[in-house]
Amino acid sequence: MPLEIPCFIGRFLLQSKSDILSTLDEKVSKADEKIKVLEGNKSYLERSVKESEDNIREMLTQRQASK
Repeated sequence: MPLEIPCFIGRFLLQSKSDILSTLDEKVSKADEKIKVLEGNKSYLERSVKESEDNIREMLTQRQASK
């Protein structure tokens, strides 16, 4: 189908195929950026949890050794 043929979006919106594709490309690029940010947050939080678990283990070991 040629890019400039109007297409229906939903019920009432009429846009050309090229407009639709550019909008979808923008949404994909924004979603990719959000994924990168969220993956960075995930790895930071995983490291934080691991560090907290190690600290708790160390505190328990010290407490048991002092008894």
